[in-house]
Amino acid sequence: MGVLSQDFGMNDLGTRPSTAMRGQLRPVNHTVLSAGLDGKLISFPVKSGVTVKKGQTIARFLCEQEEAEHMAAVAKRDQAAKNHEINQKLDEFKNVSELDISISAAEVEITQAEVKRTRAILGECRLVAPFDATVTEKFVQTFQYVEKGTQLLELVDTQTLEVEMVLPSLDVRQYVRNTEFTLVLDETGQRVSARVDRVVNVIDPVSQTVRVIGRIAGNPRGLMPGMSGVVSFSP
Repeated sequence: MGVLSQDFGMNDLGTRPSTAMRGQLRPVNHTVLSAGLDGKLISFPVKSGVTVKKGQTIARFLCEQEEAEHMAAVAKRDQAAKNHEINQKLDEFKNVSELDISISAAEVEITQAEVKRTRAILGECRLVAPFDATVTEKFVQTFQYVEKGTQLLELVDTQTLEVEMVLPSLDVRQYVRNTEFTLVLDETGQRVSARVDRVVNVIDPVSQTVRVIGRIAGNPRGLMPGMSGVVSFSP
């Protein structure tokens, strides 16, 4: 989410115009979740505008084949472990070669790796919310077949917000961490108190501006990503 840029450059008189400094609320956490495997969505009940909790299941894929492959991998690992255990016992009686022991040990490692691989695939059969969020966009529907990497939905944490500002770079030394400022929102007239959190240390040489990020003080109600307003720094 961008911030409306302001012209803070010098005018013909060599002074900076009195254009108001602007800020915009943006989410700290936001992401687009994609499919981790090729498959059919058998459950995808969430809708745009609903809220989800961290760890909540958002979607499920049909994974019968993946489950069968995992079961087969587990069985092979268990068999390899038993074979290696038998070889170790035979070695106590010098009734097995060192080569056979090495081969059986390698088979255990190979089959263990295969179990890890199939378990990881099974982990993609269920999509969970990485944080508390609002579903802002849903790109596919239940029972649709999707390929790995297909975008499924967009999540935005509408509760954890910060202020993004584009400010005159000539005053960059004033934007010290924890410097207090206020943001008066255009949409509601609400006055939001905040502090400077960090400065993006790249100055736009054309507009002579720098991006500054602020953190909101307290837990004010009624804020939404995208709201914007006028920024005022404490004298």
